[in-house]
Amino acid sequence: MDSNTNIYYVIDIYSMNNIRNITLGVVIIVAIAATTITFTNFNQATVFAQNNKFMANLTGQEEVPPTNSNATGTVQLTSNGGDSVDYLVNVTNIKGVTDGHLHLGEKGENGLIVFTLFRPDAPVDQVSENETISEDEFVGPLKDKSVSDLTTAMGNGSIYANIHTQENPNGELRGQLMSSQ
Repeated sequence: MDSNTNIYYVIDIYSMNNIRNITLGVVIIVAIAATTITFTNFNQATVFAQNNKFMANLTGQEEVPPTNSNATGTVQLTSNGGDSVDYLVNVTNIKGVTDGHLHLGEKGENGLIVFTLFRPDAPVDQVSENETISEDEFVGPLKDKSVSDLTTAMGNGSIYANIHTQENPNGELRGQLMSSQ
């Protein structure tokens, strides 16, 4: 080998080492970024599941089909991050309430019951309920599912509250639960 060949050989070895070092550096940076994104998403999901509040304003116009009810109400659910969800239901200016449920369904679509909020022994003319949902009370599509499945569905806008009456047994008031945070 002449001296020029030796120089090119040394430059080639130097270039290969630099390329390997650069490649290794890029791989390390990508791994750190992926780990950071994963932990950030995990932490956001954990925060989302803990102490998240969901609200619905109940009106007859939200029913499918709409009703001409003058009654109004609200439903608020608060996830405690565990295996239960606390809820408040208040409805006024209504007559003959038979029960209230949470349903799995998008806005504008009727869906299946996943939880019974209340069922009085006899029809009532106003509602004021303050209770707790536990996953062993889920029915329909959420039977044998976890509270986190319910909070995920609420976060996606896939759960609505429905108030049923003697006059409107399929529902007089309805409201889609949405995150209020």
